[in-house]
Amino acid sequence: MKNRLILLIFLSATTLLLARPVNSDPAAAIDSARPQSARRMLDKGMSAETIIQLIGRPLEIAPLVHDEVVAEKWTYRRLVDERTVQEAATDYTIPAFIGFSASGPEIGTATQLGFHLKHVKTYQVTSLLMVDGKLVLAKQWREENQTYVN
Repeated sequence: MKNRLILLIFLSATTLLLARPVNSDPAAAIDSARPQSARRMLDKGMSAETIIQLIGRPLEIAPLVHDEVVAEKWTYRRLVDERTVQEAATDYTIPAFIGFSASGPEIGTATQLGFHLKHVKTYQVTSLLMVDGKLVLAKQWREENQTYVN
């Protein structure tokens, strides 16, 4: 009897914990399942002041002139990844000991690889089209800059 009562209490508590309201909007359910940092922050129609409060001032603001419309292109660049890799640049031959022969040590050539370091920075670039102080369009892409270190 006691085991049956414990089992009944356990099943009731589990049912209450697992029960949750059904959300009719699947996009909202997916968005709420994401961590806060991955949620969408910008929406069409947001004011320039709100955007600056959310993600800061843009790196570059370029005015766009078209008839009587006041528009600007805002550009943000965020460093996503920075790494240094070793890359084979060339190969060359050098003198090398091959072995012994009847006349003595034999010298030949061996191929040697020449390496250099490549410094890679990956940026997330965000471009916003602002018309009359409101967000109209946003695009985002990645850019990679490579420099070689001697």
